[in-house]
Amino acid sequence: METKKYVIDRIEGEYAVCVPDEGGKNLDIPAVMIPDAKEGLCLEITFRDDSFSISVIESQGRKEKNQNRLRNLFNKSESGSNED
Repeated sequence: METKKYVIDRIEGEYAVCVPDEGGKNLDIPAVMIPDAKEGLCLEITFRDDSFSISVIESQGRKEKNQNRLRNLFNKSESGSNED
């Protein structure tokens, strides 16, 4: 049994293109298998022999963390000097 974290990068047709958190190959999963599938949704996928299970995780916390990072980045660039 192996568990990995993925993020839905995009929806292409009927598939969710899932990017691994820590390197590796993308997975194309039928979007109907993921509750409320949308870009940015974080998943934990557990692989067992010939099957797998999907759990939605951490999405809200990651979204808030990334929004704070962007806000800080823009605040630094606006207050920084422009030495050209």
